[in-house]
Amino acid sequence: MERNSFIKCLWIIGLILIAHLGLQASTPPSQPGRSAFRIDGLTSATRDALAQDLALDGGFRIAFACVPAGILVVESTSGSMRQEDTDRLLPLLQNRSGTNDVIPLTLTATEWESECENVRNQ
Repeated sequence: MERNSFIKCLWIIGLILIAHLGLQASTPPSQPGRSAFRIDGLTSATRDALAQDLALDGGFRIAFACVPAGILVVESTSGSMRQEDTDRLLPLLQNRSGTNDVIPLTLTATEWESECENVRNQ
């Protein structure tokens, strides 16, 4: 009887582990401390002005920028980026770039670098 209970316990633990691994596999990889944006009509002058604005703010800096693809990745200087931080950045990016076409992206570092490379190779 004790052996059956032990085997049932092992099965339950195994199922829990499998379910947990399945959830991790379906969760997109995150970039803690970073938010990526697509900015329509991004120029190098706008990128530089945004870098200055972010330096004055002190909480963020540009981690990656690809002007031809309009991709800008902003990094928190504290190491963590909350949704409130992304929401706070949107108006700043819109005002400085002069467009409302600023879209938060859910790309990984590999994806935005690949997209940048593809645009540059065209």
